[in-house]
Amino acid sequence: SSPWMRVNDNYKDINAASQVKDPRSVYHTYRRVLEKRKEHMDIFVYGDFELVDEQNDKIFAYKRVAGNGDAALVVCNFSTDKVVWSSGFEAREVLVSPTGKQIGDVRAGEIQMGPCEAIALLL
Repeated sequence: SSPWMRVNDNYKDINAASQVKDPRSVYHTYRRVLEKRKEHMDIFVYGDFELVDEQNDKIFAYKRVAGNGDAALVVCNFSTDKVVWSSGFEAREVLVSPTGKQIGDVRAGEIQMGPCEAIALLL
């Protein structure tokens, strides 16, 4: 029998095995996200949700706050532009940054993001 969809022409380069080998792949990014979610369940599962900077048309940002006051900020740049955004929050730690590059002075609340990039910060 044959598959109902044809195999992509680039299957030799873009496939599950190559994702597992590449530490910067989408596969490993999702693994890190799930690890951090599990590590900080009090924030990401049980914490209160607060939208941040609702008027910004390029950034979607929200804060999750646990009952003990621990908090995280998730920032998504849904635009195709680089963005420098002043969050107004001091971050203690970068939890997830898919590109692994410097994202600005997060301790001072300044975040630099590439197009279609998202990060999670522990406040």
